[in-house]
Amino acid sequence: MDITNQVPTTLDRAKDLISQNKDQLTALGLFQMQVAKQPNKQQIKKREGFERGNKVYYDYLPISHIQTLLDEMFAGLWQTRNFDCKVIGNELVGIIELHYFHPVANQWLVRTGTAATQIRQKKGAEITDINAKLKNSLEQDSPHLLSDCIKNAAKSLGAIFGRDLNRKHVDNYESRAVQNARAEQVDVNSLTDQLDKCTTTQQVKDLYASNSVYALRKFSWLFQDRIKELQDEQFG
Repeated sequence: MDITNQVPTTLDRAKDLISQNKDQLTALGLFQMQVAKQPNKQQIKKREGFERGNKVYYDYLPISHIQTLLDEMFAGLWQTRNFDCKVIGNELVGIIELHYFHPVANQWLVRTGTAATQIRQKKGAEITDINAKLKNSLEQDSPHLLSDCIKNAAKSLGAIFGRDLNRKHVDNYESRAVQNARAEQVDVNSLTDQLDKCTTTQQVKDLYASNSVYALRKFSWLFQDRIKELQDEQFG
């Protein structure tokens, strides 16, 4: 007896799991869409730096704003653990764990952050000359390192924490679970009527771009077919 078609494949099992947890995945996707938003422009600050000998300015989010976002996103249920610091040359290098309770997944998750900050010394001093360290400099340098480690860990959570600041190439988060949920609510007949009213390919493209619900792969073929029809009418 041929049982090939009776044995569920890994893909089949994956589809079943997705179907069984559809609501949970959609909720996770909606929450992640909030985390994936770009940060408030009013909160973005600039700091001076140097790149290849040239003065440049970098965007950053203050630690106060990051901590407030963590409070808002996770209802204050976050904490830092296992902060560690080492001295390398004239720099402090640190690593920390950021633990947070995910409000949708209902479990504690962890991200790791790392950063380095310079121990301030007298101008022109050798980096290994501990005697050249500015008096009480570590009172500011150590907290600075801790803040940068927390910010680095938070960035990995999403764009709202500044993940894409100063990046030349960024990507946009899209939740397939949310897309599928929205697609199930799409009135295909209404969409078809709107496409029929389009008399130019540009109108079809504008309709596609104006409504994220319709801009789904599940329905993209409808837009493609309408464009082809209009092109056939124009050149036929």
